Amino acid sequence: MDLLIFLLLIPVVRGLIYFIDWRYLVKVCNKHKNYIDGSGEDVSKELKILSGNAAEWLIENSTEIKRRVEKSGISNPMHSFMEPKGFGYVGQEHISTLDNILFLNADIQRSVVSVLKRSRGHFKNETIKSFNPLFWVEIIFFLPKAIVSASGIDASSKLADTGLKITQIIYWLVILGIIITNPEILKVFIETTKT
Repeated sequence: MDLLIFLLLIPVVRGLIYFIDWRYLVKVCNKHKNYIDGSGEDVSKELKILSGNAAEWLIENSTEIKRRVEKSGISNPMHSFMEPKGFGYVGQEHISTLDNILFLNADIQRSVVSVLKRSRGHFKNETIKSFNPLFWVEIIFFLPKAIVSASGIDASSKLADTGLKITQIIYWLVILGIIITNPEILKVFIETTKT
């Protein structure tokens, strides 16, 4: 019974972790909206004050915002522009979207909103998946792939991908062999899940 309680805690803890990240990005989106709403020319004094407070909060939390966006797997887009260098020369410069979250440029602000909303959506979806039994069945069925993915190891090369597939097949064969040689393990597992 203690094992079952422990196993039930895993989805709850995972769901809470992603829920906290989602709530943080909801707050970031709201602060960013407050900043944009109060940055115009003819806005009320209250909106200007709210915008100033939001800008200060966004600057203070910029490293945390970037960390959470990076955690979601959403890339931080770079924008290119031409900068005059003098004597008739120009040079191409690059700026990061999240490093310039307060830069009032329409393209950058659209990019900021897109990145923040996509990151927020990722954490919302992961929170929901945490309580989906089919997600956990898939994790168990593809455990080697899930371990490699969670560890952050880059498996994009052909050799790593082939090694992962071979490991996955060996994993399935070991599980199948355990079930065939010890069918009582399957019965114990079914009995445990019923109670």
